[in-house]
Amino acid sequence: MMTTEFIKAIERRITYNRKPDTKSSYYFGEGRKGLLPYRVNATLSGDGFKRITRTGRALEFVKKGEVKAVFTNSEHGSPYQLRPKGSRIHFSLWQAEEHPFLTGFSSIGRTNANGGMEDTKDLVVALGNPDTLELRIYPGAYDQREVIFNYLRSQL
Repeated sequence: MMTTEFIKAIERRITYNRKPDTKSSYYFGEGRKGLLPYRVNATLSGDGFKRITRTGRALEFVKKGEVKAVFTNSEHGSPYQLRPKGSRIHFSLWQAEEHPFLTGFSSIGRTNANGGMEDTKDLVVALGNPDTLELRIYPGAYDQREVIFNYLRSQL
């Protein structure tokens, strides 16, 4: 069982601010530098950047948004960057019906060593509004998401 102390110890926070006059371009504001790219594209609408087929997680959850990003050549050292060039992250944000205070949740998808996308077991929880996107990452905790959602509810 995950304790509050353990959850606090593994939590990584990153806040992105939306670039003025754009719909989906967010730049690093504060938090853990180097974990995710400095710039991300995010949409907090149900369709995301493109409609998805009703397979996999889309059968179980309602889509609330999407986050995509590419690491630049000067960014390195992230556990989500397995290739020196062209490493990407991508994840759909899913609705947590019993936790309406969350913008969405997902596991982080990243480019693998062969250039394809692979899923990690890292839980990412999105909070915020259209101008500020706060991401909280919990390494290896996707399968423990209900425990973390309850922890977040007690903290917010």
